Amino acid sequence: MKTQKYSYVIKHDTCSPELLEINVEQKNKNDLVEIDIHCESDAQATIIEKIKAESELNLKVNIIIEKNGKIIYGANQNFSPELSVSAQRQVSVKQDGEIKLFDFQQGAKESRSAVSITLLESGARGSIYGIFEGKASQVYDIIHEVFHQAPNTNSEMLTKGILDDFAKTNYRGLINMNNKASSSVGYQREDCLLLSSNSKINSVPNLEIGQGDVKCSHGVTISRMDPEKLFYLNSRGLDGQNAKEAMVMAHLAPILKQLPHPMFKARMTSSNI
Repeated sequence: MKTQKYSYVIKHDTCSPELLEINVEQKNKNDLVEIDIHCESDAQATIIEKIKAESELNLKVNIIIEKNGKIIYGANQNFSPELSVSAQRQVSVKQDGEIKLFDFQQGAKESRSAVSITLLESGARGSIYGIFEGKASQVYDIIHEVFHQAPNTNSEMLTKGILDDFAKTNYRGLINMNNKASSSVGYQREDCLLLSSNSKINSVPNLEIGQGDVKCSHGVTISRMDPEKLFYLNSRGLDGQNAKEAMVMAHLAPILKQLPHPMFKARMTSSNI
């Protein structure tokens, strides 16, 4: 296996574009695409990841955020239905730095997406906002993790799923707070809406707490279309399909409202969402 490696440095003194697009094409099927991003102290950037591949994608993204740095990162995996994807994104955040990472799964035959954020120093913040939309016989394996390794760190993990037909998803979430993470806060929630009796979701939220002076919570919900709400929307003039789409959009709204400026939102939602 060969490695295609790409490196980016976000500098504080450089005028950054409103939106930085990382456009990469996998040259050979078995190549590993590796992207390294180093955000210097006090630097900021909003980044969209755009990867092209033909049949099998192996991707690794490494992000380091220095003191007071801030990154908003979008990964919209809207691939062709024939593609198999394995993606790993790792983020390290130092003092008072922040990462907001959007992990959207909408394509590919099979997809494994692992996001891991490590909050290394005091004041570091990390958020993972995820959407997965499966249909036909798509299979998703999603892992979202945040590791608190310093005091006064803060994390939020919020994921919304839509599954139709015979689609399946395994979702695993983890907030880990070690014995140095005093006065830290962590929040984790995953909600899945099943549109078909044949679709399946397996959700496993986990908390690992190594010290008492923290606030941490997690929750999971699995639901189906509410007939009473559909009836109400029908009575307000929406036909069956439009009423269904309105309920799907309401389900995804807590994630979509977190998207920043219009250009980033347009890139992240340029699909069936």
